[in-house]
Amino acid sequence: MGSKESPYISLLRENYEFALFAVLIIYTFATADTFAFGALAGMGLLWLLLSRFLSGIKKSPTESEKKLAATLSKYKRISYYVLAGAFVLFLLLKSSAMLSLLFLVLIGLTMFFIVLAESFAGYLEGGLKSELREIVLAILWALSIWFLIGLLLGTKVPFNGVVSCSMVPTLERGDLLILKADQTDAPSIALSKEDFDTITPAATVTHSGNSYSFNGSIFSYCVAHPTERLCVEFSNDASGFAEHHGKLEFAYGYCERIAKGSNSLVSREICVKEIKFGGQALIPTQDIAVYEPHKGDLFSYSGDIVHRIVARFSYANETKYITKGDNNPIADMQVYDYSRSIGNSPFGSERVKGVVALKLPYLGFFKLALSSPLNPSIALAVENCESYYRQ
Repeated sequence: MGSKESPYISLLRENYEFALFAVLIIYTFATADTFAFGALAGMGLLWLLLSRFLSGIKKSPTESEKKLAATLSKYKRISYYVLAGAFVLFLLLKSSAMLSLLFLVLIGLTMFFIVLAESFAGYLEGGLKSELREIVLAILWALSIWFLIGLLLGTKVPFNGVVSCSMVPTLERGDLLILKADQTDAPSIALSKEDFDTITPAATVTHSGNSYSFNGSIFSYCVAHPTERLCVEFSNDASGFAEHHGKLEFAYGYCERIAKGSNSLVSREICVKEIKFGGQALIPTQDIAVYEPHKGDLFSYSGDIVHRIVARFSYANETKYITKGDNNPIADMQVYDYSRSIGNSPFGSERVKGVVALKLPYLGFFKLALSSPLNPSIALAVENCESYYRQ
């Protein structure tokens, strides 16, 4: 007589895919990636508990459950048409903030309904145990793919979506981004500690022999105080103003905003025309970073930011990134909301989630759709989506 097989061996044999998850769990533990290890190990433990201890007896569905399943199945088929129609209408009307919000919320709720209908059908067909195990396995597969791609690209966040138009025309709202690690040996400007510490949002502005101090920038100040004499002068002669953050200088001028498609002039606006350090012009890099703003910064309420790296400044083992959206008039550290007394700070390498390696058009709209019901401001971020600054 052969020995009786262990229930755990039988369980793993019947679900061989779990061995793949186990390898990833062990690897994340060995590499001290505590978040990945916790996520994978937690879901794996839940899968084992469901498989071993949850009753697998499937009860016969009641008449009411059968009717509910039939109703859900009927509306699920309709939902696919609603999903496709809402997506097409969103693409056609995305320049309208309110319509953008409406269609994104509709897309998100429709996707949730489809998942709900599929789960209920799976519950009736295979029982609660089977359906819960399938859901956990699906989550495990998603996590494993996420962490595996992140491992290959050297970043914990291999995917992100563009939710605003601040990088038009380089990146469009709704693009899905594949990220890679920012190179540790990327060119940076080495500074003394004194110069490094002076790169802050505090701005000193000179004009006609006079000096002024502002939070963020004179641009942000004049947005809040457009009728003040100095701001009227700034509007009429922006190039006559020089703004310094230590040795970092922002030179203003006027940029032409061009309409998409027609290439016609929309407006002529004040913008940063050149960024210098110690009198030398900085050439913006080709790297577009996805970073998490400091908690409490103005941009932190919008989630991750996707902007071009203008420069990296370093002192010892510290780095400060200066970033700017291609379709924004000023750099991130210059933005200051005077109504709320809140601005942005330069950030270090620990806040960089990655740099853009590849973009996939439209696929990022799923992030917009799922995020919009929880954060409507994301859906309303349609400013300057139909125009861009002429380079």
